[in-house]
Formats: sequence, C-alpha cells, structure tokens
Amino acid sequence: MPGSKKGQSVLDASRKVSHGDLSVNCNDVSDVKHDMVDVTVSPFRDNRNIKLPKLEPRCFDGNPADYLHFVREFEIMLSGFLLTDEMKLMYLMRYCTGDAARAIQCCKFMKPKEGYYEAMSILRQRFGRPSMIAGKLFEAVKGNGGQLQDDSQALTEFLDNLLIYKNGMISMNHMSDLNSSFILEVIARRLPTRLQRKWVKMSSLMEDEGIEPKFDNILKR
Repeated sequence: MPGSKKGQSVLDASRKVSHGDLSVNCNDVSDVKHDMVDVTVSPFRDNRNIKLPKLEPRCFDGNPADYLHFVREFEIMLSGFLLTDEMKLMYLMRYCTGDAARAIQCCKFMKPKEGYYEAMSILRQRFGRPSMIAGKLFEAVKGNGGQLQDDSQALTEFLDNLLIYKNGMISMNHMSDLNSSFILEVIARRLPTRLQRKWVKMSSLMEDEGIEPKFDNILKR
C-alpha cells in the first residue's frame, strides 16, 4: 500500500537519525544536568585557575602626552587594594621619574593624607592641563611640518598619530578644537600630493553643499 510505504520510509528515516546523528544516552543527559547546576553555582568554574599577568603602570616622566594614560593605569592598579594615603604616595613616587618625580618630592614631607592628594594635584597642574596635553599630542601630528612621503609606512604612522590625537581630544571633550579649520589645514598640508588633491575636491564639494568638513572626513582620505 502507498500509505504503508510512506510510513515505513518515515520510520526508517527516524531510526537512521536516532542511531546516527543523535547518539544521546542517559549519561549524556546526566552530564548536561550536572553542567547546568555547575554553571548556576559557579559561572566562573573554568576560569578558576587562570592567572592574569601582574599589572604594572608605565612610569611617568612628565610628558603631558602620557598623563591621561598614566593616571588611568595608576588608579586601576590601586583600585584592587585597600591602601592608606601614605602607601598611595609611596607608589606614586615610585612610578614617577624625571620632571614628574622632582615636582612631587616636596609632598613626602607632608602629612600622609595631604601629601598624596597634593602630589596628584601638582601632576595635574604641571603636566595634565588639557591645553598642554592637546599641544603635545598635536606635535606628533604636525611633526616638522613637511609633506609626507607617499608610502605605506609613513602614512600608517601618520594615521596612528591622528587617532591618538583624536581619542585624546575626545577624552577631554575638546571636539570643537579637533574640528577647527586650523587643525584640518595643518593636517592637509602634510598629506602627499595625491591625497591633498582628493581632500581639496571632497572638502570643496562639502562646502558647496553647506557642510563643514570635519576631522573624521580627512581620516577617510
């Protein structure tokens, strides 16, 4: 009968799948249940024996371009410990060198609670002002002011400096300075002739449409 053949085919297919692709037994089900319980109780079970490398912030020599990164790393390092202000000051002095170390030497003679916060304030005032950071970051972009060679290495290094400058300015909420016509003009002058022509064409079209060129536009060149 046609119906019987059809039913037999379905049964055969079912048997084929059951014994081939879906080879599940009671032990498998038990393991799944066991795993589900383990995940609920200890979601980090598999990471228990993983040891992360020790976090060591870079030393700070007083270069404003490195100030934001240093402070972030230093605060992250201390956040996992209960330290007195005196110990924080000792660590801060350990990771400061050059001009930065000399600037905060006076703080070690102050009361511990006052010394640490005074040292952080001195570093911020002398090396962490937004105008100083922006100036230092832009120095890498400006370079010697000369036109770049039209090769991949020079352009890659230039792009890296542009991205560092951009992210630094964003972190300080200085987007208006980032998009200033002066900044864009300096960057455009450094581009190889081929890219300068593309930038002039694109920026002219944008201005014709009433759109002001921005920093991100020149990154796409």
